[in-house]
Amino acid sequence: MADDYSPKVTGLSPAEGSPGTKVTIRGENLGTGQNDLVSVSICGMDCTMFSEWKSSHKIVTRTRICSGSGDVIITTKSGGKGTCTVQFRGIHETVSPTVESAVWVDEAHLFHTPFPSMKGPTSSSSLSKELNLLGGADLKALSPKHEAIIKAHFKDKSTDVFASNFSPDLYLLTNHMSSGFENLKSGLKELERRVGAQQEGPSTFLKSNVYGIVKCLDVLKELNRLMNRDRTEMGASLTEGLSQDLRKTLEEASSIFEAILRRKENSDSMRTSLAILHKFRFLFNLPAQIENNVKMGDYDTVIGDYARARSVFHDTEVGIFKRVLNDVEEKVAVFKEKLHQGIRKFPAPLEERKKLISYLVQLDSERNPGREAIEYNHEWLLQQMEELKARHVQRAQTLDNTQDPPQVDFVLSLSRFFCTHAPDFFKLQHAYLHRDIEGMQLTAFEEEEKRSSDMTLKLVSTLCLEVRAALLPTHTLKPTAAWPSSRQPIGPWLPTCLRSVRTCYSCVLKLDPPHASARMQSLITDLREHAMISLFNQAAHDIAKLHEFETWRASPCEGAAGSSQLPLLFENRIIEALQVIQENVLQASASQMFQQANVKAAINQNVQLMMSSYVDSLEKSPEHEKISRESVERGIGLGLEDKLLITLANIAVSREQVLPRIQSAFLNQQYPDISDIIANGDLLLTQLDQRVLQRVIGLLQRPLVDSVEDLMEQYKVEWTSQRTPTDVSTYVKELLLELIETQQRIHRISPGLVERVLPPIVASLFAEVARLCAHIKTSSQGNLQILIDILALEVSLHSLNRNNSFEVLQPCKDRLGGTMKANREKVEDVVQQFKFNQRLQLMCFQ
Repeated sequence: MADDYSPKVTGLSPAEGSPGTKVTIRGENLGTGQNDLVSVSICGMDCTMFSEWKSSHKIVTRTRICSGSGDVIITTKSGGKGTCTVQFRGIHETVSPTVESAVWVDEAHLFHTPFPSMKGPTSSSSLSKELNLLGGADLKALSPKHEAIIKAHFKDKSTDVFASNFSPDLYLLTNHMSSGFENLKSGLKELERRVGAQQEGPSTFLKSNVYGIVKCLDVLKELNRLMNRDRTEMGASLTEGLSQDLRKTLEEASSIFEAILRRKENSDSMRTSLAILHKFRFLFNLPAQIENNVKMGDYDTVIGDYARARSVFHDTEVGIFKRVLNDVEEKVAVFKEKLHQGIRKFPAPLEERKKLISYLVQLDSERNPGREAIEYNHEWLLQQMEELKARHVQRAQTLDNTQDPPQVDFVLSLSRFFCTHAPDFFKLQHAYLHRDIEGMQLTAFEEEEKRSSDMTLKLVSTLCLEVRAALLPTHTLKPTAAWPSSRQPIGPWLPTCLRSVRTCYSCVLKLDPPHASARMQSLITDLREHAMISLFNQAAHDIAKLHEFETWRASPCEGAAGSSQLPLLFENRIIEALQVIQENVLQASASQMFQQANVKAAINQNVQLMMSSYVDSLEKSPEHEKISRESVERGIGLGLEDKLLITLANIAVSREQVLPRIQSAFLNQQYPDISDIIANGDLLLTQLDQRVLQRVIGLLQRPLVDSVEDLMEQYKVEWTSQRTPTDVSTYVKELLLELIETQQRIHRISPGLVERVLPPIVASLFAEVARLCAHIKTSSQGNLQILIDILALEVSLHSLNRNNSFEVLQPCKDRLGGTMKANREKVEDVVQQFKFNQRLQLMCFQ
């Protein structure tokens, strides 16, 4: 992959030139910036110091001394050493003294004699002629192809005539490759002429310059004559008078210009002072600027200016600078104190506090601002939690029982406070320990980490302590303030409190402060257990009062004929408690929680309590008087017998439908098996059913049994009459009508109860009839009438004969057996006539 990012040179402009030529290099992956550039090499010469990075496709540089063709190699930090597809050709020029050059030119060989013209060229024209040694021969540059071949053949040879490794062959091939032989011969003759002229020596030079030399000698002779004349006229010392005149002139000038010079010195002094003030105006204006910037809140500028002043003037020995620096230090000291007050101010945004800490660190504060900010924050959090509890405790002493429990309000407020402010505290600790604050340097990391861990544990422990003191009854730790006793239960609010504590736990888990989550988890576990038990207790308490909400209104559920809404209220209350526990207490950890022995025992105990409370509520419901709109809808003034019949229906529905559904609800939510508790509840309902059944039978049969004797007493004249009976006695018909009314009363409540309630009542009636008939004194026709009545009762109520209840009439029938034999036909006719006449009534007992 590195090859994909290596530099690659694909173009040069120009492609050749002398040393110092500005070359534009183009290509691919030529680096990401000036700092990414490692080296730029042209023909093996390092040109990095002249290079200027323009973009990843362009670099501008200048060449150094090089000759011939060579590669252009770019090396970068990001891509390494690169390649090239083009070459640069360096041209080596011999530069004359009058030609500008971008590189240093060694000209010592040109000027090593008193007469440069005798050893080397002194002008551009002569130098140009020297470079073209073969005067008349043509000069023509080589092509790159030929140059490469010649360079490979001659290797270390040079075309410089002054060089020690000068090669004539290379010189001719390089400069006169296209010249003809005749041209080279003429060039050789020119070269020989120039060499011969150079060997003629100084005499030739004098002959060619006689006039100039003679004139110079005449000038020197005239100068000597004038000097001798002046010495004769003025003495030996020609300059003494001049010296005296100069001194006199100086004195007169000083007297004339002294005041002007003095003023000039003052002006220069003032100008110097103003220049110093102007030059160092930053330092002199710094105290006022610091004060103004602090007022405007531009703390970054203050710190930058202060750092700049200290870096420039920290070791100054100038008195005025020292005084100004002292003023600056005083302003900065006030600024530091303001920053320290800022980190002690709560609540405040986290980023703002981190900035204040960073400012103090950059100001070289002697204290540890990061640690101080964390300690201040920790103390403030603990203080606010204590004050919050004190306020709620004080309020609790003045609240009545109609308002929410003060402990609940305190826990919710405490949780909101913790979730709002504690995360910033944990984040500030993390930033301090991991050096996320600009400029912060932590020395003793382990010590600071231990101190931060202790503060975190103390904060979380205080939160757990206060929540336990407010919500948990079995609390052995001493709270910071005692809660006043309250008769209002807090069980219904425990799910809400648990959710708020879970929110705090989530905040702790997100920030992951060390060793804090374990204590929060322990608190949540205890709260969950207590909340579940409290909710079951509250449910049992509510179930025990269900009879107070009995409206005797028919249940809308199918298969619950005759029952009221009481079983449904019981079931709904338990399901509601299970749902609240599942949503707010158990969530995803039900199986883990139910494995604890104390939790299992508490669940079984509370479920058993709910069952027994429901049985007690069912038993109390008929006796509870409550007139409401719902009860009026079913019938004004329901009798006790009706309520008992409805209670029997409620018991049946509870056993057959409600208890199985409750057991399924517990199993679906992974509760421990409650089969034994359900069986015990069914047993309690069975026992209650027997008690209620006996009671309703007693209440319904008492008026019927009492009416038998009255009716028989009322119609006893028929028994003493000597008239042959032609019909069943009237009291029998009256009894049947009353039984029909009782049956209708039972059937109206619950048709299924007729088979359970009516047969025992009929058995009691037969027993009473048998008892009365055994003690009645009758005539022979009266005996016949009693026999007809008994047979009519048996025929009418034979469908209600249970457990041979008609056997009680057998003694009477045995006593009247002779009458039956003598009047069988008559008796059967009367009974058949009775059955026909009372067929509608008798159909009620079918």
